[in-house]
Order: sequence, then structure tokens, then C-alpha cells
Amino acid sequence: MKTRILITHISQTLNYGSAMMALNLISRMKPLLPNSEIYCECDDYHLDRLKVGTGIHDLKKFDALFNTKLTPITKVKRYIFGNDESIKKITDNFDFLIVLGGDDLSETYKKGALLKGSVYKSINKKCKVILAGQSFGPFFGSTRTMIRNFYKDISIITRDDNSFEFSKELGIKKLVKSRDLAMMPLPHQQEFAKIVEDYSDLHPNKYITMVPSGLWHKYTEDKEGYIDMWKQLIKNLTKRYPEFKFVILGHVLGPAKSDDRFVIKEIEKSMSSTERENLIFITETIQPAEARQILGGSFMVITGRMHAAVSTFFMRKPAISLAYSEKYAGVIGRGLELPDLIVESRNQTWGKQSPLLEEVDKKITYVEKNYKELTKKIDIKVAECTALVEDQINFIVSEILQCKKKSA
Repeated sequence: MKTRILITHISQTLNYGSAMMALNLISRMKPLLPNSEIYCECDDYHLDRLKVGTGIHDLKKFDALFNTKLTPITKVKRYIFGNDESIKKITDNFDFLIVLGGDDLSETYKKGALLKGSVYKSINKKCKVILAGQSFGPFFGSTRTMIRNFYKDISIITRDDNSFEFSKELGIKKLVKSRDLAMMPLPHQQEFAKIVEDYSDLHPNKYITMVPSGLWHKYTEDKEGYIDMWKQLIKNLTKRYPEFKFVILGHVLGPAKSDDRFVIKEIEKSMSSTERENLIFITETIQPAEARQILGGSFMVITGRMHAAVSTFFMRKPAISLAYSEKYAGVIGRGLELPDLIVESRNQTWGKQSPLLEEVDKKITYVEKNYKELTKKIDIKVAECTALVEDQINFIVSEILQCKKKSA
């Protein structure tokens, strides 16, 4: 009898960061578990993109159908007692639930972390739950107590040391220290590398890529100021590097509320043809490995999307991140030991005169002066991170095989 595995948090392959984590896990896990069926929580469109990205064509889709109309309190009550149909649908049909990481179990989203904790605790009674590649916590006060109750018996694989230390203090029984699942070679990377040939003006190390995040509201309430700051940053860079081209890349194209193209289109239409002369806007749907190739050919990257930075680092290039949550400090600051490449950007003044412009300018100067040393350090740290991610995948495979032996 085949082991049935459900992987969730992969419904949006247009979020290249989430997709990278899924592609790496699936492509490496499946060959080690030939007697398994892998289901992905997504629709046909995103399933097809996962098949193309992994080269694995027997993946199947699954719709969890969680009820979004219930109040949070009603949801928690149903989830704790296992009375929700969506939970029963998972526990009746699967042996393992693998929840792919991100930062939705971090302090930034503590209400969601509580609600999801009640779900995972209920599911874990019948279907083993593994939380993979997570930024987890920190939580405080009564929230911390409830979080411990929900998560203590669930396997958690952290993607940064801050999360690992918090989880250890919390008393998580099965805990693994690792790094972000995107910190590995993407499947078929060389095949997807050909995308650069579509842009004849792009020459290695002769362009800078910028990734404005569509999550402007995570940074500021001033949407216009947010757009103006990015526009001014682009102008400043074109003056500083007159011989360079500048790629404006969308790294998250869905869902609509976080689509980077919203911000990018506002930037593009507010610029004159002269101002756009050396700009290349890449906002069409591509594969994550193609986005990585574009990022990796850059001299440097300036990004509001953490996984765009992760891809850049993996390609052994420097990336300056405009940070809005704890995950940047955990994954980049401690995990890669590159805190000097982070600009804390929450609750700052945005706009054409934003002090963030000066901060970014200082980081650019720092990168220029230390380029050789930085790329050498990035190479060493990424190799260390990749080894930890391999350990993560081996742990997941081992858990599945051990469970199968017990049930045999």
C-alpha cells in the first residue's frame, strides 16, 4: 500500500519563493520514496507548473476546502475537537501532512499561528504533521502558552537559528535545525537558464536587479510614498551606474493582494520614456529557476522579497534586503551571517525624501568596497546552508520510512 503524502502551502506557484521550496522538496523526496503518492494543495494550473518545475509528472492535486466563513473562535472549537470536515478529509485520506514554511507561524502573524496550531494538533492525532522550513515565533505571554499546547507534539524544522532557539525553549519535542528549502539548486536549473538569452541587453554583472514588493502595507500605510521611494531609488541608481541596465523584476505575481506587478506598473507608468531608457521590466509569468537565473546574473540585487535575496545569494551574488519582518534577521542576518545587507524598513518614512534612500545608498557603497570578500563569504555560508537543507529532507524521508515500517 502506497504512503499518501499531502503537501500544503504550495497553492501559489506565482509566489516564486513558495514555489522554490516546493520544487526542491518534491524533486528530492520523490525519488527516495518511490512507493508514495504526493498530493499538492493547489489547482490544476499550479499543479502543472509544479510538474514542469520538478519534472515529476505523477503529482496529484488536493483541495483542503477549509471553511473561510466561520468566526475564528468557532474554527478553533471545531479544529480542537476534530469536528471540521476539512480536517476529517485530510486524516481519512493521508498518512503525512507536510506544511511548507514561510513566516506565517511567526510573531508577525500570531493570530493565524494560533488558528493553524489548533488545526495541526487535531490532524496530528491521526495523520503525522511535519512543519518544514519554518520561521517560528517568538510568541509571548498567553499566546506563548497556547502556542506550546498546540505545537509541542508536532515535528518542526526551523529555517533559522532564532526560530530554533525559541522552539527549543518552548519545549517542542521533535525539533530540527535547518535552513530555507530554497537554499539548494533548483531542479533543471541549467535548462531554465536559457531565459537570459531572451534579453539581449543583459550581460553578466552589467545590470542591477530590483524587486519591489507588492506587500507595501507591511512597510507603511503610505502607498504613494512607498511607490515614490522605489521610483527615486531607481533614478538614483541609473545616475550612479550610467553604463548599467536595470531589471525591475516581479517575484510574487499572486495572489492579487500581494502581486508585485501592482507596484511595478505604478512605477513604470509614472516614468518618462527617457527615465525608462535603461530599464527592463520583467513581470510576465516565468519559472522560479528562470527568476533565479536573472537574479544571479546581476552585479547586485535590491529587494523587498526575501526569497529573491535567497536566490541571489545561492547564485553567489550580494543582495540588499528591505526588511519588514523577523524572517530577514533569521534567514539572512544569522543564517548567512550577513546582517549588514539588511535595511530595517518597517515603520519608516517613505517617499522621495525617505531616509531609507540614504541607508540603501550606504549599503550599496558597502557592497562595492567589499565585493570580493562578500562573495567569498556568501559562497561559504550558502554551502553550509545547503548541507543543512539536505539534512532537513533526509529527516522528512526518514520519518516517512520509519512510520511505514511501524505500520507494516
